[in-house]
Amino acid sequence: KGGLEDHTGENASIRRFLRAKRGRALLYAGPGTVLPMAGESRGGDVTQILDPEEDIRPLAEMCMDMGCQILLIKCGAPGMYFKTADSRHLEPLCSNLEMDPALWGGREIFERSYIPERILSGTGAGDTSIAAFLTAVLKGCGPEECLHLAAAAGASCVAEYNALSGIGTLRELEEKINRGWKKI
Repeated sequence: KGGLEDHTGENASIRRFLRAKRGRALLYAGPGTVLPMAGESRGGDVTQILDPEEDIRPLAEMCMDMGCQILLIKCGAPGMYFKTADSRHLEPLCSNLEMDPALWGGREIFERSYIPERILSGTGAGDTSIAAFLTAVLKGCGPEECLHLAAAAGASCVAEYNALSGIGTLRELEEKINRGWKKI
């Protein structure tokens, strides 16, 4: 139960996609379900072998086809993939959030991670990245700034053993970025 075989409908499309991907898969396929990469990571960080063009973009397209308007896929240490619907489709959402659809529409960006001061634990790094992204959206930041802050939050998070101790305020993250924080 709860495995990939239990899913139907749109999740079945994801299942077919995953099985078709050159016999390899490590993608979120449902609640609590992550599929292994058929040994390709050889015990290392499996996110290091994901290819944005061959692995991430097709999944993103599938999500967009299902109606997603703003998509952010955290890809572990390498960074995160961001894609939006065209500005016409974003207008209602942008109106509600006071965002400029011309600025947000039709975007596709792979945001590389910042180099963390140290790596102690990945616990919560993806969640804090998404939280920083959403907070920046609500503050009125543009897509690039939202992505920079999301990447900065993730890199700050891994520098401590728990999900919150390493994270500062958005202003502190902005200051660190503006001081020339290097990316991977």
